[in-house]
Amino acid sequence: MLSSFKEFRGNPEMLARLLRAVRRESILPAFILAGPEGVGKKLLALLAAQVLNCEKPEPDGACGQCAPCRKIARGIHPDVHVIVPEGSEIKIKQTRELSADLQYRPFEGKRKVYILDPAERLNEAATNSILKTLEECPAYAWIVLVTAHPNALLPTIRSRCPVYRLAPIPAADIESFLVQGGRDPQQARVLSKACGGSIGRAISQDWSQLQMHRSRAVSLLQRLAPGGFYQVRNFWSKLSTEERTRLTLEDLFQTLLVLLRDLLMLKENRRPEVTHDDIAPQLASLASAYSFERICELEAQLRNALRELQRNVNAQVLVESLYFEQQ
Repeated sequence: MLSSFKEFRGNPEMLARLLRAVRRESILPAFILAGPEGVGKKLLALLAAQVLNCEKPEPDGACGQCAPCRKIARGIHPDVHVIVPEGSEIKIKQTRELSADLQYRPFEGKRKVYILDPAERLNEAATNSILKTLEECPAYAWIVLVTAHPNALLPTIRSRCPVYRLAPIPAADIESFLVQGGRDPQQARVLSKACGGSIGRAISQDWSQLQMHRSRAVSLLQRLAPGGFYQVRNFWSKLSTEERTRLTLEDLFQTLLVLLRDLLMLKENRRPEVTHDDIAPQLASLASAYSFERICELEAQLRNALRELQRNVNAQVLVESLYFEQQ
């Protein structure tokens, strides 16, 4: 875990604002920390928890060396709790335990911290249970709702909590980080552009897996130009039961979107902006089969499909609906 805010990648203005608020203890006891997947939201919440409990805080954050800092980094501090879903949801039992624990002052730290990640997984009963807690959170405690989908939170929660937003991390920053970490420069360049501003996704992405997703997506695009999403249904029907997960389909759609953008860049003679520049000649050949209108049509359909997936629509139902839209 990082030891200070200055080591955090991206969003310098928002970081400075958050650090000032934490150091002055002017931040409200409950707030939403929003941003795309993989930009470091939970990590940032833990860094802020260190600042709140550090014995020797420094101008750019916590010292990272004192006992509270080390315990928070190791996930064993008795006053800092990360609450994650049990199964697919954060349940009322968990929020009731939070509310009960909140009645007691910190055991050994200066502030109690509760990080709910991801907060959009709060089920309806848990949401209703935590509303009063958010409104009446004591001064010695701090509740952070971490989410990549703030609009998925119920309005009753959004109305009670201010929002701090993290933006996607610039590709150049991610590329530099990956190269420093030992990634091949060519791979780092592609990954930094393909990860959608998510440094976590770029770090965890296996290059051979990316090539597999890309190969499937390119093959589909070769057939989608004159046809429709029946090709996606054919692809989906050939996957094994184990492969038919929401994540698999979401990865495919995300890869298709990036490749469609690459086709647009090539049609507009903007080669430096192509994400998958290591296969640019192959994509240039493919681009000739597409009109601007066809690319935009497919992009709109894919973005709508991704929104449906994020609402947990059944993947098989979604593929079938895309197919019948083409009829």
